Amino acid sequence: MTVTGAGDAVYEYLRGTVLEPGEKVVWTGRPSIWASSSRGIPALLFGSLFFGFSVFWVYGASRAGGWFWMFGLLFVLAGFAILTSPFQMAFLATRTYYAITDRRIIVITNFFGRRVRSYYAPDITDFEVIDTGSGRGSIKLRTNQFHTGRGRQSFQLGTLQGGLWGIDGLLNASRAIMRLKQAV
Repeated sequence: MTVTGAGDAVYEYLRGTVLEPGEKVVWTGRPSIWASSSRGIPALLFGSLFFGFSVFWVYGASRAGGWFWMFGLLFVLAGFAILTSPFQMAFLATRTYYAITDRRIIVITNFFGRRVRSYYAPDITDFEVIDTGSGRGSIKLRTNQFHTGRGRQSFQLGTLQGGLWGIDGLLNASRAIMRLKQAV
């Protein structure tokens, strides 16, 4: 099986480094850029207000004289970061890969090095399928354990929500997760 839409380097990384001996890939996919960026629309709305007020405040403070206005620059930068969050999410979507194996769900993000998140079957407490039509949608995962890297070292973080966002082949992915949960 090949990783859908992924380059050979990511597939080789998945096969050579991430998968445990005997582990089999049953589904692969990538997030939709549009679906990923649309998740940031609420932040865009808040960010536009935050950014606008910050710029207004810095302008007003600079007209009063002195250096006090420079404290507002931090808020302008924070507002700009919040304002551009849909674009940041779209950028990360182009560097994200999903795989479901017979043991776990894997999310690989390839930005400033490869980051691997693994959701093992016994740790997934619940999942929700969000169908947006035409075989596309998202799967929201809830788990009590979060595993990173290779192996079964875990860090308890309480309830963690992650998922497979904006994927094609939603039915196949949800069936693969159901089989994964039933195998436990």
